[in-house]
This record gives sequence, C-alpha cells and structure tokens, in this order.
Amino acid sequence: MVWVLAGATCGEGAYPTILQCTGSSVRIRAEPDRTSDILDKADVGDRFIALGETSVDGSVWYEVELSAAKGTGWLFGEYAEEYLEESERTPSVYAAVSTAIRISRSFGYTPERARALFGKPQKETKKKVYIEMAGEKLWDETLIYPTHEAHYLGGYLTSVRVREGTMPFGEIRIGDPGKKLVEVLGNPGDKTDANWSYELPTLEFLTFEVGNGRVAAMTYERAMD
Repeated sequence: MVWVLAGATCGEGAYPTILQCTGSSVRIRAEPDRTSDILDKADVGDRFIALGETSVDGSVWYEVELSAAKGTGWLFGEYAEEYLEESERTPSVYAAVSTAIRISRSFGYTPERARALFGKPQKETKKKVYIEMAGEKLWDETLIYPTHEAHYLGGYLTSVRVREGTMPFGEIRIGDPGKKLVEVLGNPGDKTDANWSYELPTLEFLTFEVGNGRVAAMTYERAMD
C-alpha cells in the first residue's frame, strides 16, 4: 500500500523517514486524534523524523520525534510531505539530515525556543543587518551559553558550535572516538587530520574537530536558501 498525501508519497516500511510540515500553526498531538492533547506546533518547512504512521477513520497520522523531553507526537498527514528527493533517501544522507534536525531541536531552532530550553544566555548580541539574498534587513542574533554558541538570522538557527560539555549532535558528543563519526554519518566528504566535514544536500554542514582520535569540537551550519 502507498499513501499519497498533499504531494507526498510515503510507502509502507519506509520508516524512519524525514517529513516537512506544509501548514501554519499545525498542532502536534499526543495521540492520532484531533481532540488529543497538544504537545507542540509546527509551521511551514519545519522538519520531523517520522517513525511510523497509522490510519484513523481513513486519515493518516505520522508519529514524529519531538524534543527529548516530549518524546514523540502525531502529525496529521494532510500537513506533511517528504522532505528529501527520492534520490537523496540513502542511509548516509538520512543519518546526516536526521542529525541536523536533532541539532536544531536540541539547541532551539528559534531564539525563543533556545531561551525556553536554556534560560537567559551568558551573553547575547542582536542587530539588524542587510541580507542581499533576502533583499531586506533581518535580525542577526547570537546567544552564548556555557555549553555552546548559537547564531540566528531572521529568527531561525543558522549555526551552533559546541566545544565542551555533554550536549549531543544527534548521536555524537564531545570526547567520542573519531571512528564513531564514520559509524553514524559515514565517511566525511572532506577530511584533514583535524577537521572532518559533511556537506548535506539541504544546504547544511556538519564539521567536527578531531584531536588525538577524539571529537574536540562540533559545528552545525545552515546556509540561507
């Protein structure tokens, strides 16, 4: 059986997979039911790791990962579509993009979510800068915490850098052996003795500094499209 929803095609047994939201202020429910408790909300372009699906009264719901604290929730299929092109749905690309999604959720993909997660930053800067690609001035904001530094442009996460602590990049943490990068993400696209880099087909980049065979720093970057 193949479900065809709002331009998306999700085949049975194709999980986990990556979906994106196609609606605004879409409620993520505790159960696949429109009257169930609301766990979160999603907007156009928000990405989710979908673990499976179920059909209720002829409508499809997707079980999606939320934050570590919230576990999973249910996204109504009418507002979901596949995020990756079919040619990109390989194990290595899935692993890298899933890591990027978990990073954005763990560190807060908006400044408001970051403050809700980590409280008031030790230091912060905020100014408006002209972005030629956007053709307008956007808020350029940096939040610095003891564990990491996050940068936001136009209200959305564009980079995170971690040099210490236990905050993960998906399955990767500071101090992990370099070989774990290959086990989780595959071989890097660019590699030197000190830097291992992964370029994703989604205008995102993962860079790991490796010293003495172990991860010493981690950086996530997302380019504006």
